Amino acid sequence: MKVSETNLTNPAGAGLVEGVWDDSRLRAVHICLYAAIAFHCVKASQNQIQISRRRLMRYARIKSIATYHSCIRDLARFGHIDYHPSFHPLRASRIVLSGQGQKNLNKKDHG
Repeated sequence: MKVSETNLTNPAGAGLVEGVWDDSRLRAVHICLYAAIAFHCVKASQNQIQISRRRLMRYARIKSIATYHSCIRDLARFGHIDYHPSFHPLRASRIVLSGQGQKNLNKKDHG
């Protein structure tokens, strides 16, 4: 997908640029997972998606289920996403780009 100005005005694109790149707690695998989530959100023209773990792992190039769960949990804990797992093998989990990551960083730096 080609990066365009419309992607940067979308909540998914804005969250990727503002929150994730500036967060020193995140490793490359976190950013890959977040980019996969943002890609699907931009594709759906929404700031939330319902997607399976298997599909996200494939797009983010993550091979280990433990790594996936660790990263998705970290992204949720740091405020970059709201994660609502389905716990059902045939239902997809719901992920919302919260845009709270930048706010949490600002609170940490100033508070």
